[in-house]
Parts: sequence; C-alpha cells; structure tokens
Amino acid sequence: TDSSLESTALRETYEEIGVPPSQIEILGQDSVLPNKDRTIKVHPFVGFIKYPIDINKINFNPDEVYGVFSVTLKDLLNQDKRRWGKFSGSKIKYPIFETPKIGIEIWGLTAFILESNVSF
Repeated sequence: TDSSLESTALRETYEEIGVPPSQIEILGQDSVLPNKDRTIKVHPFVGFIKYPIDINKINFNPDEVYGVFSVTLKDLLNQDKRRWGKFSGSKIKYPIFETPKIGIEIWGLTAFILESNVSF
C-alpha cells in the first residue's frame, strides 16, 4: 500500500531499526537485484541519516533484525578488509566484508549491494 518503492524502504527502515523517515535523506536507488532463490526482487536505496544516532541505543525489531552495528566508509573502502569466498558448496565466489567488530562479517545480498557501490 506504499506510494512508492522509496516509501517502502523508508517504512521498512523505521519498522526494522526505528529510524523515522523524517531523519533520512534518500541519496539514490541502486540496481534491482534478485534474492538468492530468485523469488523476489530487492530494490536497494542509499540514504543519509541526518542526525547522529547512538548505535547502542537503536531500538531494533528482533523479529526482523538479529542485531545492529555500524561500519565506516573507510572500512568499507579498505581492500584489505574485503575478500571473496564460497558458501554452501557453491562454485560462485561472493564478496565478504570484514568489520571492526570481532566475529561480524557482511556477506550475501548485502555484500553484493555494497560491492557494487563501494568499489570506486
């Protein structure tokens, strides 16, 4: 029932991690990607949160999000923190981003989206 895909992205962000649409400036939309099963299309948006947020105080929805952490653009652009790996016996290599938080890696569709945007 949302008026646009952008409205859907803003609503989902609010529902999942509690950041209201009024605090987000949409910077652009990325290319549409399928999920791993090719059963849905994902429409990624890039946004800027206008006001500082204490990452430790984000009231996320545990039914939709396992946890919340932050990564700097410097870390995302650091080639030494990016590698390629295979998952579940796949023959295809996928991007994997290491984060400063021990034991946390960004992989899967999120890593594909990041890879297409931070490889400049």
